[in-house]
Amino acid sequence: MKRFWIILLILLAAAAWLARSWWSHRSASSDNSYQTAKVERGDVQELIPATGTLEPVDSVDVGAQVAGIITEFGPDPHDPTKTVDFRTEVEEGSLLAKIDDSIYKAQKQQADAELASAKASLEVAQANLENFNAKLDEALADWNRAQALGAGESLAQTTYDGYKATYETAKAQVDQGKAAITQAQASISESEAQDNLAERNLEYCTITSKVKGTIIDRRVNIGQTVVSSLSAPSLFLIGTDMSKMQIWVSVNEADSSRIHDGMPVLFTVDGMDRTFKGVTGRIRWNATMTQNVVTYTVEVNVDNPDGALIPYRTANAKFLANEQDNVLKVPNAALRWHPRNMDADTSDATASTAPAAAPTASGGTSGAPAGTAGTGGRGQGRGQGRKRGDNAESGKPKAGTIYVLENGEPKAVPVQLGITDDVYTAINGGDLKEGDEIITGQNSADDNGGGTTNPFAPTILRGGGRRNG
Repeated sequence: MKRFWIILLILLAAAAWLARSWWSHRSASSDNSYQTAKVERGDVQELIPATGTLEPVDSVDVGAQVAGIITEFGPDPHDPTKTVDFRTEVEEGSLLAKIDDSIYKAQKQQADAELASAKASLEVAQANLENFNAKLDEALADWNRAQALGAGESLAQTTYDGYKATYETAKAQVDQGKAAITQAQASISESEAQDNLAERNLEYCTITSKVKGTIIDRRVNIGQTVVSSLSAPSLFLIGTDMSKMQIWVSVNEADSSRIHDGMPVLFTVDGMDRTFKGVTGRIRWNATMTQNVVTYTVEVNVDNPDGALIPYRTANAKFLANEQDNVLKVPNAALRWHPRNMDADTSDATASTAPAAAPTASGGTSGAPAGTAGTGGRGQGRGQGRKRGDNAESGKPKAGTIYVLENGEPKAVPVQLGITDDVYTAINGGDLKEGDEIITGQNSADDNGGGTTNPFAPTILRGGGRRNG
């Protein structure tokens, strides 16, 4: 019996020693549980994000120059069984719509009648002029004979004066006939102008396309009355060439200085799982201010051969400001991590040489990969986040420190930093090699191997807790 108790005490002591060793090993393992990533080689692109709207390169607003009721639409040039409508492809000269022309036909008939009357008046004036010329010739002959005879015994003075008056009257009538012809000719010109106006108004009742393109918008219906007063009402909007489009991108003044003509642009469109390419065109100088923010409109030229892009959709554009191909790159989280027990002087010196982290609206730093912000809570107080634009182009090369995991312990490696895409940063110099295991975070001892804890569970059930009492 005594031997049994001795054996039991020995077993309990051994179990306590094993439990203590296991707990110490567990704590040590938890303290040194690092989150790591591999140094990769690839491309890093520094992008300037902005939002814009897809627009046709050139569009024509087709209006009406006369007032009236829309009576019909023209046939679809590619399918005569249909009428022109939204997205109809039309040719130059295609019939788009017709306006009720009854009033304008009456005006044309009236103008034709007035023109015919003016031409008849001209013929009457010309006939009268011929009559006046004949009378003038007769009066001239009588007057010449009277002058040869002279006033005297053979020719009475009254007769002499009568021949002279008749001659003067005939001359005046000729001048009057010439004036009547001039007046008739002017009346014809006026009538012709009125006739041309009436004919043109009648032609305006037929709305045709002046360009080849696609109907983007139809703004009237059959039976609708259009009124043309000071400005022509818009009936159709036609995009001339939908195989080429533009994005009108609003860029703030801070980023506009980094954008230039010919810069490559990548963009996506909401609802389409596809990335498109474009090229920066003009930067318009007519800036706008909204809530004290100055923005400029940048034109991005886009090819649309398959017609996948349609006007007025929102485009999420990214201007390619800088690019480094086939370089070493590391996650930005590795630039923010430091050992939690590092020497204060060393950490201060390292932090002073590293660029400050770019703050975000949530109070964190930009460029953190998803899922790293909440891990490694200890030892990440002084970070080396990378701001967009922190590269060699903005001045001297930026320095930073990355910790490599060697034999289970972190080792500081100074590096020169290149551009960043807010997820990865290019490494332009240092002792890093492709495939090196770098530290991006560290699990705390309370994480129980990186797992999550339930704050509502009893303390004894949570790792590292202390039993009350």
